[in-house]
Amino acid sequence: MKTKIIIVSVILIIISSSVMPVFGYENYTDNFESKSSLNELEYEEVVIRVAIYVKYEVGSYEKFYSPTGRTGYFKRMLDDYKWTVGNKCYSFLATLLTDEQLFKGELTTDNFDVFLYPPGTADTYYLETGYHRLPENELRVKLIKDFVKDGGGYFGTCGGAGIACTSDSRVMKAPIGLLLVNSGNLLYRFYSRMWLTSCMGISCIKNHGTEKWYDSVGLYFFYSGLRNSSMPLTYKPDMNFNDLAEVCLDLPVNKDHAIFDDFLEDTRRVRWACPANFEIPDNPGRQIDVLLSYPAEEISDNESTQIHVWEYTGGLRGMINAAKLGRNGLRDWINRFRSLKLDIMAHASDWRKTDQIVETNFANKSFMTAEIYPNENEARIVLCVGHPEYRVWWGGHIEEVPDNDNNSLFSGFYRWVNVTPEEETIEDEWTYNWWIVLRSIAWASKLLPENDLPPVYGKSQVCDFEQNMSSSEFTVYGNSEADNGNVSLELYYSYSSDGIDWTNYSLYDTDDDVSDGISWEFNSPDGAGHYQFYSIRNLDYEGYIETERVPPGADSTVFVETD
Repeated sequence: MKTKIIIVSVILIIISSSVMPVFGYENYTDNFESKSSLNELEYEEVVIRVAIYVKYEVGSYEKFYSPTGRTGYFKRMLDDYKWTVGNKCYSFLATLLTDEQLFKGELTTDNFDVFLYPPGTADTYYLETGYHRLPENELRVKLIKDFVKDGGGYFGTCGGAGIACTSDSRVMKAPIGLLLVNSGNLLYRFYSRMWLTSCMGISCIKNHGTEKWYDSVGLYFFYSGLRNSSMPLTYKPDMNFNDLAEVCLDLPVNKDHAIFDDFLEDTRRVRWACPANFEIPDNPGRQIDVLLSYPAEEISDNESTQIHVWEYTGGLRGMINAAKLGRNGLRDWINRFRSLKLDIMAHASDWRKTDQIVETNFANKSFMTAEIYPNENEARIVLCVGHPEYRVWWGGHIEEVPDNDNNSLFSGFYRWVNVTPEEETIEDEWTYNWWIVLRSIAWASKLLPENDLPPVYGKSQVCDFEQNMSSSEFTVYGNSEADNGNVSLELYYSYSSDGIDWTNYSLYDTDDDVSDGISWEFNSPDGAGHYQFYSIRNLDYEGYIETERVPPGADSTVFVETD
């Protein structure tokens, strides 16, 4: 892999930010306010080049951010994102990599550091690469696998995670409720085989669908209404929580891994969209770390998230009538069937609610993993079955719709009710977990020390210390997102002589000029002992003052051995 670390001035940084990415793809940065201004003097700049896989090149802003443009969230969070640690400046350069470009051989470690497989693109190829013996599909898998074998990083969520795994050899039971076919039906057997042979085998983790997946956990997505299933992918001012699909889960966190080692709580809320869980082999033959796990309580055992199985009762008449309900009548119905998507019969009615509770079997199993590819290049792979790129919500419960004569998958069988309104929370629900994506991709790139990953809380943090201090005077380094306007960082500290009883936090100093790097010369004002630190970032942009809130705890801790 070629790593290019260049010493540049702010003039070169500004010039480079206006250059189009490689291969002539549109960068879309004109659609967002730039966040990348740095002040003066020299920074050591490290650019992490990310290939976001898409089926074909998107030609307009509107289409790119449409409900079907699932790459939108990733492109938006990566575009022009920069952060500084000490006197180093890190940034992402996100490029759309189309099928055409992939087949031309442009996915190489000379051109990219990380390959990002978005859920929407992966969902498409779950069907197409199932025909794995077709030359094009075989080549697609080979090119992606070769990139990883050569040391390129891999990041995927939901379908983008599952498609990187190894196929589970167990055959799933028939999706009677969704495909409306019998378990012995040839179409179902063909479909199941296609799904199971789609996995690329980059990871040794099994994409464990579990038996009766379509008739169980998959219903958490499809029963929420195919009409609304794409709603969360783009911002709609009039959107309410009745339109939201899936479930938000509080997941136990492994804070021993670099991606989460600056996270302070024991759990993190992440959106789950009904995919299967990971099954890690007993002897994987490579390093695999579980970063997030499913909760100890089953989703189906929690009364607020329980749903029932619904049974299709409309017969042939309901299917025929569905042709009249599509947006384009019969053409829409035929296209749904030809595409082999699970919403083939979305408009078919009627359905009847049964007494059977949809069962999950995910408690304590793997939700997000990080692994090292087992060759000399040691590529880093991060997989998450959930959606850290999507919004979250708090409170509320699932309420199933009344059983009437017109129920369909299109309109949905449940809604979320009594969710806490966004204006009553202190979080930005839309970007709540973007730091997980940013840190995962940065870690997968191998281009920076693990201590330099993007901030977790807000837009700044104090860097960890690698060792105790033998002198009372030492340098404390800061980590901050770069932005337009004047950025300053305040350093707060707390002291303890025994590491148990701590003083209240006090402001130590403010770095008003981050152009020469973010740091403070600390003189241990309370003498030998334990010190904790956190930072507060202030932004003054043309009179608009933004001050981030106090983090829930210390960013870093150090022991000073002598006065």
